[in-house]
Amino acid sequence: MRGFKRIFYLSLFAVAMAYVEAAVVVYLRELYYPANILDIFPAKVFTMFDYYIELGRELATLVMLFAAGMLSTKNLKQGLMGFLYAWGVWDIFYYVWLYVTIGWPRSLFEWDILFLIPLPWFGPVITPVLIAILFVIVPGIILMKDSEPTFSPKAVATILIGGLFDLYAFLEISINTVRIEGKEGFIGLVPQKFNWPVYLIGLMLMAYGFYALLEKKKRKKKRAKQSS
Repeated sequence: MRGFKRIFYLSLFAVAMAYVEAAVVVYLRELYYPANILDIFPAKVFTMFDYYIELGRELATLVMLFAAGMLSTKNLKQGLMGFLYAWGVWDIFYYVWLYVTIGWPRSLFEWDILFLIPLPWFGPVITPVLIAILFVIVPGIILMKDSEPTFSPKAVATILIGGLFDLYAFLEISINTVRIEGKEGFIGLVPQKFNWPVYLIGLMLMAYGFYALLEKKKRKKKRAKQSS
């Protein structure tokens, strides 16, 4: 029952936080794309003031999700699972609320500006959603069982390496833009090609790493039963 209650309130917080995030993005679209808030490309560049405000907002969002995860769990290990679970629910419902409020995205393969730290992340909507689903499933199982996650070095390394692959896939357009054209290259930018091979390798590595976390937990329980 404790695990269900934890999941319920974490989900409630993340869904509500997703609405707040979506509402802010709707306001920004109305400000920067008044003619058509559904099309954010060609990209328009924030004023420096708005850019720094956005960086702060994104960082504050992550802090709130981490704090919610920690407050709902017993220790740091469970707190990290709570953070990832809340992040996954928040990310999924962020797009749900955008669709409910303004009818966007029109397709899961529509391009979005996903994040701004340290450079803009670009990718089709489905790419962060698939990662979010992974965050919801495995941490959700661990939290529902109210169990202590066992972080093996192999599993953690696999998840981190997979995350770096996906991070590069999201940042590749920005890295190339800054390298070739500088910051001015973001004005009017229209992303064309997403690095699916790198992204999918990263996603599979992360999935395997999370699976290894669950398997290690099962093996640990099995050994405990056999020794008793």
